[in-house]
Amino acid sequence: MLYVTHFLLGFVFSFIGSIPFGMINLTVVDTTIHKGLRAGIVLGLGAAIIEFFQAIIAVLFTQVFIDYPQIEEVIHWLAIPIFLGLAVYHYLQSKKESNHKSSEKSLPPFYKGLFISSLNMLAIPYWVFYATYFGSIGWLSSEKSLLLIFCVGITAGAFSLFVVFAKLSSLVVKRMAKISSITNQVLAAIFLGFGVYQLVSVVIL
Repeated sequence: MLYVTHFLLGFVFSFIGSIPFGMINLTVVDTTIHKGLRAGIVLGLGAAIIEFFQAIIAVLFTQVFIDYPQIEEVIHWLAIPIFLGLAVYHYLQSKKESNHKSSEKSLPPFYKGLFISSLNMLAIPYWVFYATYFGSIGWLSSEKSLLLIFCVGITAGAFSLFVVFAKLSSLVVKRMAKISSITNQVLAAIFLGFGVYQLVSVVIL
């Protein structure tokens, strides 16, 4: 029963935590619109695999992050150029597509999922917070096998949500035309917002 509850704990909070538009689910949407449903799901699978290892790092080294909060501060600083870089990339992509020059090669969806998820370092402090909180209220055991199941639940929850985003995007793209350039402009604006917000939060707050 403990294995089931730990899996569901990871699954539910991972699924809910992935709902707000973020780096990965936006990329799933973009990939589905440009390359189809299967590509979006495959990208989500690659991203979820990386999230498993990020969750492992978070839950196994929670005490280290608590003892050395400067590690989390470094992660937040590193997130700024990543978000701003992604904003510039998607802005340039929107310009290429508006000029009908979108024939450049790109990473296969699975490897792109691995790459994009690897850039999402904020997942680590996110799960450090929840691991600490769940442990403090007795929901999360310190037994390594149960922590592993918790991380498996996190991976399954994230992947399930990415599949939902991919399927919804597939339905939308069937009803809309000429939106490739628009989606990249939206992605650029959102990532720019993330970057500015991250900069303000680490400098002012």
